[in-house]
Amino acid sequence: MAAKEPGLFALLGALPEQISNLVSKQLDMVKAEYKDKAALSLIGLIFGGIAFVLLLLLLVALITWLFIALASAMELWVAGLIIVGSLLLLMLIFAGAALLAFKNVGSWKPEKSIASFQEDIQIITTAFAPKKKSKSSGEEQGK
Repeated sequence: MAAKEPGLFALLGALPEQISNLVSKQLDMVKAEYKDKAALSLIGLIFGGIAFVLLLLLLVALITWLFIALASAMELWVAGLIIVGSLLLLMLIFAGAALLAFKNVGSWKPEKSIASFQEDIQIITTAFAPKKKSKSSGEEQGK
């Protein structure tokens, strides 16, 4: 015995629920995409914060180095120069990592969700578009 296929009214009755599910899944996709972008931004903010702290330490070391260079013998300012150079190098590394993290975020527009939504709209409009009669069938009937 063959299974009975649902009728037109049953299919039309299920349409609002299907559209609701589709919109709900699209919104979930947008939320997930924003969550990923926020996580990447957080990594960039952390690296940027570390670079800022190292910049402050660099300024303290630079001032200390200037004081020692003016007040002491040559060996102390060389040590100060090494400290300043090391902090500058660390700050540049963390600042570069922060820049890379922000570049990986890209646009804040949820491109994947928008593309998927546009594809769904295209499918729906194509499915419900009225079928046009071809010119060749009309010409054959006229002959």
